[in-house]
Amino acid sequence: MVNTDSWNALPDSLKVMITQMGKAAGWNYYQFMTQRDLATIPLFREKGVTVTFIPDSISDEMGTRGAALYDKYAAEDPFFLKVWTSIQNFRDAYRDGWQRM
Repeated sequence: MVNTDSWNALPDSLKVMITQMGKAAGWNYYQFMTQRDLATIPLFREKGVTVTFIPDSISDEMGTRGAALYDKYAAEDPFFLKVWTSIQNFRDAYRDGWQRM
């Protein structure tokens, strides 16, 4: 998250660099964690741990409760409302092509 006024004061060349570095850092982290998961999950199973997914009923309940809490925060804080609305808009656009996010 960046202060809008500070961001707007940057030259376009720095905005591009910062944006691209942020994307690269995000992908690097995602790849690192995916590789760790792929290596670690079999080790859990070897030790007798059952690796399973969260049931849809629990995932749905978490989403419902989270949305209610975020709606409460958004009603109390105009900046939170702006961010939460942006997240919801992105989620809705993303889910047009992908089921879960």
